[in-house]
Amino acid sequence: DGARAARPWVPMDLVVALFIVSGTIGAADILYYHLYKFRLARRRGSRAETVTHLLRSFAFGVGVWTLLSYEPRGGWFWAVAALFAFDFVDEIVDVLLEPKSREALGGLPGREYLVHVVCTTLNGGAWVTFLAVGWSQRLATTALVARHSALPSWVVLDGKVIAVNAIFLGGLELALLVTAPAPA
Repeated sequence: DGARAARPWVPMDLVVALFIVSGTIGAADILYYHLYKFRLARRRGSRAETVTHLLRSFAFGVGVWTLLSYEPRGGWFWAVAALFAFDFVDEIVDVLLEPKSREALGGLPGREYLVHVVCTTLNGGAWVTFLAVGWSQRLATTALVARHSALPSWVVLDGKVIAVNAIFLGGLELALLVTAPAPA
């Protein structure tokens, strides 16, 4: 419609768009490789790797939902930045755990490795963009201000579905991990 076309591009929309693409690819990775093909949460040797996955799912879901709905200012800007930093450290730990975790499975398949590279690149781009775009709000009064996106409403809705799905998948991996036989 004309009102939407007249709205200027909101720079934070780039962050959201990168996360929507990453979240879609990441959900496919979790569903196919983690839950279906390798059943990582049920494997004793993959428990620690699974913990990194479920932590990422929760951090990603909360972060994306927040950025779809709000413009974080002041302390909230730093809280979201800390969430990104946590996700980055979690990704490093995951990469360090994967060789041993996947050893009995023949290692990390090339296509899954490619998925990880693409998602990490997209998330890194989103993180840097968030810092650059939001930097002016770092010292503002702490608030979560309602955000009005220039993205079509169906894209925002899709992003919120992806955020909720990420939290759901994290909960599913946690449930599978908790109900798996204890490591010997």
